[in-house]
Amino acid sequence: MRLKVLDRKVTGQDKGCILCVANLNDYLASLGDDFDKYDIQRNIVNNPYLDDIAATVFSEKHIPVISLVVEGKVIDNNLKDIEIDKFRILDGLQRTWRLKTLKSFVEWLMRKYPSIEDLDKQFCSVSMRSIPSENRKEILDLGMTDLKRANDIAKQVLELKSYEAALNSFTSNMQWFEVWYGLDQDEIIKEMLLLNAGHKTMSGKHQIELLYLNWLDMFSSVSKIKIIRDKDIKSAVRFVQEREVKQYRFSDLVMATLAFSNGRVNDIQSTIVMRSYENIEDSPVKSDKDYYTSIITYIADIDECISESFNQNGREWFGRANIMEAFCAATGAWVIECGGDRKVSELLKEKADEIKSNVLKLNLGSFEIAKNKLDATKVSIGQRMKKVVYQAVVEFLNNGNEIDWDKQFSVQ
Repeated sequence: MRLKVLDRKVTGQDKGCILCVANLNDYLASLGDDFDKYDIQRNIVNNPYLDDIAATVFSEKHIPVISLVVEGKVIDNNLKDIEIDKFRILDGLQRTWRLKTLKSFVEWLMRKYPSIEDLDKQFCSVSMRSIPSENRKEILDLGMTDLKRANDIAKQVLELKSYEAALNSFTSNMQWFEVWYGLDQDEIIKEMLLLNAGHKTMSGKHQIELLYLNWLDMFSSVSKIKIIRDKDIKSAVRFVQEREVKQYRFSDLVMATLAFSNGRVNDIQSTIVMRSYENIEDSPVKSDKDYYTSIITYIADIDECISESFNQNGREWFGRANIMEAFCAATGAWVIECGGDRKVSELLKEKADEIKSNVLKLNLGSFEIAKNKLDATKVSIGQRMKKVVYQAVVEFLNNGNEIDWDKQFSVQ
């Protein structure tokens, strides 16, 4: 893609940002088939304001700047324009997805209803239920959020009186871009978090994933576990209910690992803030991989043991993020207090074997009964549950006695 240069800012040796402009048609034509599959990007989210982008394009109004990060080289042509080949979307995926869908839909309409009169009589003026089912499926496959939205856009095309006018909007509409170059993975993540700082739709779990993304390969190397990314989970509740043993959200594993290392439970927002101020390149992962993989192995062993002993009830219990984090925090506290100079991997293997021998003393059959006695109008159920499980498991690891959940919930 060729872009006209408006301004430049150098941020380091062979790295910086170039403010450019190009038309929407050239931008959409330059997108790869996997433009929406960038690992650090979140999934496409519902947003009725963005869904109205057709009116913005057809009236040639301003669309906010889209940020790109170049994966290859930037060809500089006498400081006036640049050419980029391989790039990823740093900020603007939601807009880009809808722009590409809009153009594809207009082209689809032109193929199906060659004349504007056909469009009016056979599409705009009829109920969407009367449209052939094959056509309805094709519309949704293009990326349209629903058929009503498709009908609204078709009516906007009708008002322009020609398909050419609608498609010419993409050629005549000039879009601003920030083109970042020379950034490594950690710098890209920091820029993305900064760009999304005011966006409500980036969840805390997704931010945790980005900040600890360099842990993903290491966690995945542990035998027979399956890691799911936040963007691939539609419902956290359903995930817990339907997950398989040794299947985890990446962000849950991160928070559980941090809880183990600290010997205490975390607050996800404070974890994000602290990590944002750290030098990610100095991550302790690089210094002791065995330490971290032994924690994940321990989690998988406990998950398997509890699931075998308590069936679905146990699988759902340990699959809750708060439970897993509290269990690992309690184990970490025990290691800090009693582990001495022994390797963590050895301690965790012995403790896992010990838990397997005494797992029924976790007494999970009475857990939900005791928890449900809490008054949700007076306490945060999630936070109380995390603290209760932490304290109960600390005592269980130290003395091996059966957990009395009624007693534990009553004293917190």
